[in-house]
Amino acid sequence: MEESFAPLLDSVRGVTQAQQEELRTLYQRAGEAAAEEHREKLRGISNQWMLATVASLDHKARGVVADIAANAEQLLRCGSGCGRSLRAWISRRRGIPRRDFVDEWECVNSARPD
Repeated sequence: MEESFAPLLDSVRGVTQAQQEELRTLYQRAGEAAAEEHREKLRGISNQWMLATVASLDHKARGVVADIAANAEQLLRCGSGCGRSLRAWISRRRGIPRRDFVDEWECVNSARPD
């Protein structure tokens, strides 16, 4: 009797293995699709973060450039007094003894309107 069931058992094992392989393939495809979807979401978030960072840095840089331009304009208005003050300030920073220079803030204070 066992001999008569052997082909049937082999057939059931073959069908079972085929179904398991099919399920394994389906799960693998579903996992790959979910991973790709997750990667796309992360790319979108990363791009948004980079845009926000660049916008923030641009805003800060514009402020810094505006401050530098305003300071440079003020220094240009001061004339030669600021040049002497700047040389004196640089000399002190380098350790060179101060000579007969004007106070480093004299021209800045004198250039301000009252």
